[in-house]
Amino acid sequence: MQERSRQVTRPQRTRHDENERRVPFWLPMVNYYLLAFGIALAMFFLIRAVGPDGRGENSQTIAFVVGMTILGIAVVLREFILRNARRNLYRDQKRLDRSLAGFAHLKNDRTAEKITVEQNELIIGEIRKKSEAARVLSKLSAGHQEVVAMCSEYLAMNQRELQNVGVGSPRIAGFVRGREVISKIYRYHMLKWAELETQEFTQIAAGRVKIEDKLEQVQKALTVVDTALDAFPVETNLLESKRALIGAGDSLRVSGHLEFAEKASQAGEHTIAIDQYEQALALMERLGGDQSMSAMAEKIIKELEKAKALALINE
Repeated sequence: MQERSRQVTRPQRTRHDENERRVPFWLPMVNYYLLAFGIALAMFFLIRAVGPDGRGENSQTIAFVVGMTILGIAVVLREFILRNARRNLYRDQKRLDRSLAGFAHLKNDRTAEKITVEQNELIIGEIRKKSEAARVLSKLSAGHQEVVAMCSEYLAMNQRELQNVGVGSPRIAGFVRGREVISKIYRYHMLKWAELETQEFTQIAAGRVKIEDKLEQVQKALTVVDTALDAFPVETNLLESKRALIGAGDSLRVSGHLEFAEKASQAGEHTIAIDQYEQALALMERLGGDQSMSAMAEKIIKELEKAKALALINE
C-alpha cells in the first residue's frame, strides 16, 4: 500500500536538560535579604537627605520606619507570597511530569513485529490524555514539547506500519484514522511550543545589555522557529516570525558594526572603522525599512566619509 510520506520533526531541548527544569528558580535567602536590606538602607538615606528638616530627628524617624517597613514587606513577600507561588509552579510541573510519564511503557510495545488494532487505539488514547494535560498547563512549553515528541514517535511508527500492512487488513482503517487524529494534535502542540519558546527567548533578549547576548537569544528563537518550519513549511505565523527574527538579528548586527566602528575611529583605526561602516550599510540595504532607517543610513554614510577622509590624512 502506498502512503504519502511526511517529515516528522521532533523539537530539541533548547535551554536546559530534563533535571534542570524540575525545580523553579528561587533566589537564595542570603542574597534575597541582602538585596532587601540594600533597598531599605538606600531608602533610609534618601529620606534623610530629602526630608523637610534635613537630617533632623523627624527625618531620621521617618526614614527608620520606612526602612523597617520595606524589610517587613520583603519578609512577607518571600515567605508567603513568593514561596506559595513557587510551590504552586513546582506542583504543576510535577503533575505534568506524572501525566507524561505514563507514556514511557508504550515504547516497549512498539518493538513487537506489528502493532495490533488494540495497541494502536491504546497509544492514540494515551497521546490524547497527555495532550489534554499539556493544554491545562498551557503556559509550560515543556509540556507541549513532550507531546510533540510522543506524536513524532507515533507518526513514524504509523508510517512504517502502513508501508508494511497487507491489502484488506483491518488495521488499515485504524492507522489511517490514527494518523489524522495525531497529526492534528502534533500540529497544535508544535505551534504552541514554538510560540512559547520564541516569546521566552525574545523577552530574555530584551533584558540583555550586550549586543552579542541579545543576538544569542534571537538566534535561539530562530532555531525554534526553524524546527517548527521543518514540520510546517508554509505556516504563515511561523514564516512571519522568522522574517521578524531575521530582521531583529540584522538590526542588532548593524548596531554591533556601528559600535565597533565608533570604537575603531576613537582608537585611530580608520581602516577598520571604514570596513565596519560598510558592513552596516550593506545590512541596512537588505533591511530596507521606513524613514527612520533612511535617516540612520544617511548618518552612517556621513561617518563613513569622515572615516575615509581621516584615513587619507593619516596615510
